Amino acid sequence: MSLADKLDYIGGDRSMYIRPNPRLGIPEIKMSDGPSGCRNWGPSTAYPAGVALAATFDTAQAERSGSAVGRDCRARGVHVLLAPGVNIQRSPLGGRNFEYLGEDPFLAGEMAASYVRGVQAEGVLATVKHFAANNQEWDRKNVSSEMDERTLREIYFPAFERAVREGGVAAVMTAYNLLNGTYCSEDAWLIRDVLEGQWGFAGFVMSDWSAVHDGVAAARAGLDLEMPAGAHMNRDTLSPRLADHTLEGSAIDDKVRRILRAVIAAGFLDRPQKRDDLPLDDPASAQVALDEARKSLVLLKNGGGLLPLDRSQLQRIAVIGPNAQPAVVGGAGSAFVTANHAVSLLDGIRESARGVHVDYHPGVRRASPTRAEAFEGGAEVSALARKASVVVVSVGFGQSAETNSAGTAFPSFWPPDWARKAGLVESEDSDRPFALPAPQLETIRLAIAANPRTIVVLNAGGGVDMQSFIDRVPALLMAWYPGQEGGRAIAEVLFGDVNPSGKLPMTLARRYADYPSAASYNLDQAKKTPYAEGIFVGYRGFDASPIEPAFPFGYGLSFTRFAYSDLQARANSDGSAVVEVKVTNTGRRPGDEVVEVYVAPPKESVPRPPRELKGFARVSLLPGESKEVSVSLEPRSFAFWDDGGKDWAVEGGPFEILVGASSRDIRVRQTLDVGSRVLRP
Repeated sequence: MSLADKLDYIGGDRSMYIRPNPRLGIPEIKMSDGPSGCRNWGPSTAYPAGVALAATFDTAQAERSGSAVGRDCRARGVHVLLAPGVNIQRSPLGGRNFEYLGEDPFLAGEMAASYVRGVQAEGVLATVKHFAANNQEWDRKNVSSEMDERTLREIYFPAFERAVREGGVAAVMTAYNLLNGTYCSEDAWLIRDVLEGQWGFAGFVMSDWSAVHDGVAAARAGLDLEMPAGAHMNRDTLSPRLADHTLEGSAIDDKVRRILRAVIAAGFLDRPQKRDDLPLDDPASAQVALDEARKSLVLLKNGGGLLPLDRSQLQRIAVIGPNAQPAVVGGAGSAFVTANHAVSLLDGIRESARGVHVDYHPGVRRASPTRAEAFEGGAEVSALARKASVVVVSVGFGQSAETNSAGTAFPSFWPPDWARKAGLVESEDSDRPFALPAPQLETIRLAIAANPRTIVVLNAGGGVDMQSFIDRVPALLMAWYPGQEGGRAIAEVLFGDVNPSGKLPMTLARRYADYPSAASYNLDQAKKTPYAEGIFVGYRGFDASPIEPAFPFGYGLSFTRFAYSDLQARANSDGSAVVEVKVTNTGRRPGDEVVEVYVAPPKESVPRPPRELKGFARVSLLPGESKEVSVSLEPRSFAFWDDGGKDWAVEGGPFEILVGASSRDIRVRQTLDVGSRVLRP
């Protein structure tokens, strides 16, 4: 390559490509957004959102989902998938929470590494994003995430580290925001020291789209590829700095080598990337999307055993609410996938009801934009609910006119400013409110008042304000954004054809002010947002305070019951440990249980959360069946980051191993003596 070739190569091409070099036989490298499908090149399989995948607590499912997305990419000739997204859910208001993998760094990291392995096994390069601390969409391109190194190392780095070390991810995308005063795309400590030096990352680092502000700073920091084009890392900007040795030519060579190593290792020079044997609308992919949706649904309430529904006892079902029809597939922005086809909740219930009459109403709407209390459609909602055997109310955030209660359509890919500011969608580039839209709350109120046998199905990427209805509705199902097969999966759970088995990958609070981050989230202090809660994010903060959540991290009901017994935990000489427990299905239905392993530290020299998730396993059990479940704990499971020593420190003592069905539902426990040690970063 000539110098001009090299400088051209490190700037993106036509928005979604790495540029070809025909003279040297280097092909163009085609990219696609993710993580809920291969979205940029026409309709595709729409999988459940990242948060729904996290709710499965199933690494095998994550790998299967990644593999299916990888095959969808190959069917379209895509080389690089811009996924997974692993930014921690610090607040329920984050506009891209639905794309990510919850509030816990261990869960997010394990799911991400598995997803990456699945994608890359199909000959497609995965891209973990957005590195690092991109935990809000509000003013994301200007604000600096301010925190100490311990908070970074324990909360906001681990998912990226696992994607690199366990998943072998080929590419990393930097975030828009600044981190402690430096743009992430221009942060040498972040890229050179941590990512490449300490974690041994050998792939290439790309910017988020238009996230570079200084081409020389980015080039020196270790950014390899500026996307969507070389607006700053180009011949005009970098050539003078190479001439005066402000920037060394070896740095440019390193960038080109990093990209080409990944390209060559993946076989992109040896074969066509497009696989004509794979259909664009692949039934196998649809099945994976359905399986993932089934496992992701979290049953939050089931008062009086209302669920599962008995078809023989139903004469009429009223399906009410703006999210019931058409299908709410995913959140908006660059993660939204236009599905080949989609099953709405209404479609799914009609298909599953088998002869039961199903009525539908979209729910009330505002009668006037200036009168918040005035609604239309209330003579119809109440009447349908009153005469029904059971009512299913479908509400939440969504991506179309029918799913936002506004009544005005907007493009599915990128909602306009009025839609984002009104909080009608969860989307990239804007945070959303904690409250559901007023017409949806009125729809719920009317349905419950007319019929106590009311089930609420909620679409959201995280917590919402449920105080107006949570104590009055008997059954509540968190459906996330369940992808193209979501309506079928939800109906299967409602009628008991599938046992609910999803678990919350975040804490759901009663009030927004209860979240540990609430006091400092979106707090603009001269373009700085302080992470004042430090490591006490999500359940870590709730468990360290007297505040009770509405539903704790790891929570999810089932139609059957599980018993835990015979816990055995033993420490190994290398600092790791093995936890074994017997789980028995004591109910009458087959079902899956997620076994969650938490570690509680002894009193130590630094503040630590009362318990932290350090292992989990999903197990399938028939009625009366027992299985031994084994979970490995790595040495770092017992460590904290020591800012003074710049390493991971284990202060020896009696740790408690807590095993249960949620962070607040511990079934068995055992003390384990662990020796002191220092671990490398």
